[in-house]
Amino acid sequence: MTVRRAPQRIARAAAAVFLVSFFCLSVHAQTVATPAWLKWLGNGTSNFSCTSGTCALGEELWFANFTVAAGATVSNVSGNGPIIIRAKGTCSINGTVSNSPNEGNYGISGRGDFGGGGGGGGGGTAAGTIGGTTSVITGIPLVNGGRAGATGGGNGGTGRSTTVNEYQQFISGGSDWPGGGAPGGAGGSGGGAGANGGGPVIIICNTINFTGTIDVSGGTGSNAPANNTGAGGGGGGGYVLLAAVTYTATTGTINTNGGAGGSCNGNSGCGTGGNGGNGWSTLVTIR
Repeated sequence: MTVRRAPQRIARAAAAVFLVSFFCLSVHAQTVATPAWLKWLGNGTSNFSCTSGTCALGEELWFANFTVAAGATVSNVSGNGPIIIRAKGTCSINGTVSNSPNEGNYGISGRGDFGGGGGGGGGGTAAGTIGGTTSVITGIPLVNGGRAGATGGGNGGTGRSTTVNEYQQFISGGSDWPGGGAPGGAGGSGGGAGANGGGPVIIICNTINFTGTIDVSGGTGSNAPANNTGAGGGGGGGYVLLAAVTYTATTGTINTNGGAGGSCNGNSGCGTGGNGGNGWSTLVTIR
């Protein structure tokens, strides 16, 4: 099977335009022109079909048609990036497409751009810090903050999220893929590790038939390893964009939940980890 992979700069520029368009469409309910990058279905000539088991994909790929059969799973090949699919024909998602650390132990371990904030790690005399909420467009959060970790153990970690400066750098030509949810903070006093965030899934096709599952949920924080240590925070949920000229089914399930914080696991003097913030999803009709 031969696939076409777009240069990374295409995906980076695409995400920047998309964010503004997404919020105009779904939050302000304005009628805006579909951006050119979102109308482009690629020029792939081969068909992709995942009929059983797990098929690994990643970054931006172009096909004639894209099929994930019931019972089959497409997961990210390496993590820390999106799954972006463009198809001139039909995308049938009857199985699972996952960019979650809960499927393949990947997800976002670095900067989380536009998904949920990570949960704070379990703390000591003070709770772990809440994952930040970033609002670049006034009144519209791009990142929902994760919860702070509870007191106990050592000093709590900080829930990870993007910042306004990182976002502005990204849309002006930054060098990274569009990230998803932020990782959770580590527990204090040598405590449990924070979990990775969920990565993005972007599917752009002429026709979409979606009856399966798309999972970009954040991972679960690690439990406290001993007495007087904190548990890790959950990873923030990623985001999902579906765009098509025609939809024949939209009854599938999208999971953008933030991951749960780790537990004390029977240890004393422990602070539990905070939950990661939820990501978001949207469906766009190409006109």
